[in-house]
Amino acid sequence: MSVRKSLLFAAAIAAMLTAVSCKKFNNGDSNTATWNLPGYSFVAFEDQEPTNMAQSSVTVYFHVPETENPDVKFGFFLSNNPSVPEGDRTEVIWDSKMKTDMYESAVQIKATFRDLDCTKTYYYRAFYSLDGKYWFSGIKSFVPGCVELGPGLKLAVCNLGAADRYAYGSYYAWGETSPKTAFTSAGYRGHSNCENGELIAQNDAVRATLGGKWRLPRIEELRMLADESKFEWSQESGCMKVTSKISGYEGKYIVLPKSGRMSDALVEDGTGNVTKGSAGSYLSSTYASGGSDTKAYIFYCSPSTHESRSEKIYYGFPVRPFLAD
Repeated sequence: MSVRKSLLFAAAIAAMLTAVSCKKFNNGDSNTATWNLPGYSFVAFEDQEPTNMAQSSVTVYFHVPETENPDVKFGFFLSNNPSVPEGDRTEVIWDSKMKTDMYESAVQIKATFRDLDCTKTYYYRAFYSLDGKYWFSGIKSFVPGCVELGPGLKLAVCNLGAADRYAYGSYYAWGETSPKTAFTSAGYRGHSNCENGELIAQNDAVRATLGGKWRLPRIEELRMLADESKFEWSQESGCMKVTSKISGYEGKYIVLPKSGRMSDALVEDGTGNVTKGSAGSYLSSTYASGGSDTKAYIFYCSPSTHESRSEKIYYGFPVRPFLAD
C-alpha cells in the first residue's frame, strides 16, 4: 500500500462512516474554540489508498506528553457537509491506538471507514479533545474509491464489479451497460452511437452502474498511464501496478489485474478469455472504426508493454471507472 506522509490529510482516504465507535452530535455539544493542549499536537498523516469503492482506512500520528492524560480522546469528524464539524456530522473514534517508534513521543491512531457512497463527496477533520473542547486538523475532502494519480487523472481503486483492487470484476462489451459472460457478434446488444468519437452517456456502463460523475475513461486518459516519465510500472499480486511519479502525487498507485479479454474464441475454461492471467485489456469510451469490423479502443497492459489497441466492440473487457471533474 502506498503511503505519503504529510500534514495534508489527503483525498486518498477513500472511505468512512460505519466502522469503529460512532455517535451523532448536535451543534453546541462541543466547544470548538481554538485552543491547544500542552504536550499534544498533530505530527503527520498517512494517506492510505482505498481498498475498494466503499471502504478505506487512515492513520494519524499525535505527539503526546510522557504522562498521557487518559481523558484525552482522538478521532475524526466526518460529514457530507463542507462545514465540519458544524452541521450534520458523525464523530468516529479510533479503532486502534498504540505507541509508535515512527515519531518520538507519538501515538498512532488508526480508523477504518465503511459503507460509503462513491457518488458523494465526504469532508473530514481529525481531532483530539478534552472536557468538551476540540483541537482540529484542517478540513479535507475525498470521493470514496478514487485515486488521483495526477492532475485530473482520477481513477477508481478497482475494476467495475470487483470486490477489491485485485479482483477481475465484470466484463462488458462496448455500448452495453450490463455485464455478461459470453461475447459473440450474434449476441451483441450494444449501441455504437457516439458523439465526437466517444460513446454517448446513456450507453456508458460506468454511468449506468455507479452514477454521479463516474464514467468510462477516454482512450487519451488511459494512454497517459503509458508515459514512463510520469508513471512507474511493476507487478504486484498478479496485477500490473502503476505508481505516480508526478510531483505532488508521488507514491499514489493503482493495480490493473491481468484480467484478459473475452472473445468468441474457444479456450479450455469455456469463457473465451484468451489472455487471462497474462495481460489486462481495459475498455475505453472511444470509438475506433476498422473497416468491416466495428472497433473500440482499449488499453492493453502486460509485463512487457502498455499501449492502446483497437478491438471488436462485441468482445468483453474489464472496466476501470474514471471520475470526471
